Amino acid sequence: MLHTNEKVIKHKVGLLNLAEELGNVSKACQVMELSRDTFYRYKSAVDEGGLILTESQVQALEKKKLDDVAHGEIETTHPSYLGAQDVFYVGTLKGVGRVYQQTYIDTYSKVAQAKLYTTKTPITAADILNDQVLPFYVLQELPILRILTYRGTEYCGNRERHDYQRYL
Repeated sequence: MLHTNEKVIKHKVGLLNLAEELGNVSKACQVMELSRDTFYRYKSAVDEGGLILTESQVQALEKKKLDDVAHGEIETTHPSYLGAQDVFYVGTLKGVGRVYQQTYIDTYSKVAQAKLYTTKTPITAADILNDQVLPFYVLQELPILRILTYRGTEYCGNRERHDYQRYL
């Protein structure tokens, strides 16, 4: 699996990594909206010695990598590799009460799904996955490999009794 931080190269490497993960070049090209010809050009460049960078590009990549580590950024290799899920307090609506937003974001493609709830519970955390996230990725024929959450009570607990943990 290849790794890089530069946006243009990341896109190319993401296509190669997705094809490797899925075991299907056509499906990877369809998901990334690129032609098979483009895939094979990228693959040929890597097979012939990699994506060649200038000295200034290498320095810029090293600087970016240090910045990413300092800011806690996570490198992902293709769509559906890692999703981040969180809950936010939106506010209080008259006649409704407190409103919370459950959000799921694919950390590679930055595609997001969100849904509003009146409670902040493990059931609502699992509901957005069941209602919006999983059906979307099933349509794309992409497996969700990892989900990153914070250690809130909606996401963490005893595996045998906690609703979100049981759902996973």
